[in-house]
Amino acid sequence: VAAACLRAARSFEVFAEEQILRLDPDADLGFVDYNNSRYGTTHVDDYWTKIDIKYSPLDGWSLNKYVRIGCFSVHFTQADETSWAERILADSDTPEGCTAWCNGTQAYYRSPMCRCAYNDTDVPIYERDECSTTTWEIFRQYDYRSQMSQTAYDVARRFLYQLVTVRLPHVTPSVRNYIHALNVFENRPKFDYDTRLDRVVFNAVWDFKKSRLVALSWFPETDASLYFTVVTFNTSSDILVVEQTHEPIKLESVAPEALVSQTTSVDGMCTVDILYGTYYSV
Repeated sequence: VAAACLRAARSFEVFAEEQILRLDPDADLGFVDYNNSRYGTTHVDDYWTKIDIKYSPLDGWSLNKYVRIGCFSVHFTQADETSWAERILADSDTPEGCTAWCNGTQAYYRSPMCRCAYNDTDVPIYERDECSTTTWEIFRQYDYRSQMSQTAYDVARRFLYQLVTVRLPHVTPSVRNYIHALNVFENRPKFDYDTRLDRVVFNAVWDFKKSRLVALSWFPETDASLYFTVVTFNTSSDILVVEQTHEPIKLESVAPEALVSQTTSVDGMCTVDILYGTYYSV
């Protein structure tokens, strides 16, 4: 099985990620509040960098932090006029063009309009299950990145997947967990792949044979039990389909052959082994 794992991973590309604490240009040096997100006078930049000459992605810039949150009804008329600004997008009529113009502030996109919130707590939003011509797509920079999972690298697509947390005003729950996707060669966000997670996910790794992220998870609000989580990205049709499945580790471990029966293929066994560290350095 080990040899088969190595064969399956022969095109696996190696990179490193780092976080650098930076002082904001207009920082008040009399009061420096360090934390792991943009706050007050400091912020943390995420980078990915090449460590294998032949197989690594190219060196990159500071990683884009914007996450697609979803579709919302936004009541701009209830906010002060100084709380937001609007621009009609021309050549850059895309969510990426909108977030670039908003430059770190919360972005609202509805083609061809782009609005940026100078004070997002002053702009009421209401979440909608589906997008329509009357809703806005909201994009927001994440507040925290998980330190319990390394960034996963999707070799086939050349995407990075980070586990991030976003604090969003006016909605419940206000703290939400996402998979944040990026194109590593162009340092561009892949908003279609940004996925809100059902549970708190950690120890995530990418199954390089199949198009899926495997991890451990729990849901502290209602169930602290440990689960085995699989997030699958299916692009076999024209529409991206993302599916999340969660299986209780406790039930899998006590049921004879239950865990193995679902991963009898060689690539499946590699996934389980990588998750628990056996071939983590492949």
